[in-house]
Amino acid sequence: MNVLVPVLSLLSWFSIWLMAFLDPSKTLPILITVNSVYIISFFSLLLEYMLPFIVLRQRKNYFFILSYFVCLTIQLGMAYWAGAFIHRDFYTNHAQILVLYIIIFIIQIDRLSMIRKRALVYRLISIFSHTIFILWNFWLFMMFFAIVSRAEPRWIESSVYNILNLIIGLALLGATLWLNAHAKSRIRIIHDKVFLNQRDISSILSPQENSIILAFLRSHQNSLNCWELSLVLRTSDTEDESNHPHCKDCVEGFWKATSCSTYRNYKNRIKDVKKYLELSQIGTIVPVSENPREIKEAGWVLRFFDDVGLEKMPRLSHLFEHVPE
Repeated sequence: MNVLVPVLSLLSWFSIWLMAFLDPSKTLPILITVNSVYIISFFSLLLEYMLPFIVLRQRKNYFFILSYFVCLTIQLGMAYWAGAFIHRDFYTNHAQILVLYIIIFIIQIDRLSMIRKRALVYRLISIFSHTIFILWNFWLFMMFFAIVSRAEPRWIESSVYNILNLIIGLALLGATLWLNAHAKSRIRIIHDKVFLNQRDISSILSPQENSIILAFLRSHQNSLNCWELSLVLRTSDTEDESNHPHCKDCVEGFWKATSCSTYRNYKNRIKDVKKYLELSQIGTIVPVSENPREIKEAGWVLRFFDDVGLEKMPRLSHLFEHVPE
């Protein structure tokens, strides 16, 4: 979309210039001299490509909002000026510009993570975008009907504009479907780092907390018991092998939570990780049971909030093949 939208902006402006200059229907001649056409068309085509390109290149919310409204105003002003002093067909460019900037907004709103309640807000934006798409196609249908029925005297120009408008409408539909696919915040793992959308959350976690989150994300159904957690941490630099608990002795004997230092250690670490996950609106970690003995055997489970999803990744099932009885 970073290239498609500026190209569509350029083509929509160029098609009007071409039809105005050629005037295939011989009905509406261009209003300026031929010498002025080449100079104005060159700089206007350059602006039509660069303005949306500049908006799409912004990576900070403030600069995006500022450039969005400035560039939109410039392009609408260019279309109005060209319609008044060059050719009236340039007035049709207003609708094309507005739809293209709706596409830009849809793309950038996810890329810049501007919304917190993504599921709700994205659904409302999707409804609005689908409404625009339906109205856009209804207008195209009416124009095509006018061309086929010969009610449109300038059928060559109208056909060129409508073909390009059809492409713009399909781009709007594609952007809307892409937004629906990104309605949930995405948790990803890249090189043992956890990313929430584009934000690296591992950088603000301790190595132990990061290892715990990675262990839950890579485990079966995002759940771990005490022994599985110790095995994962023991494979990293965060846990000394000498502290590996003898879980079989604990399970077979009558033990209390207060007598197992490893269990207490993991429970406190998970509590810290749970606080961070909840504050970051990612999810929470809950015990499978209220009974401490059953917690050690059955473990904990990481549950995401409704607007958060986990991208598919390889599991660490090979680490848990030899779970003690």
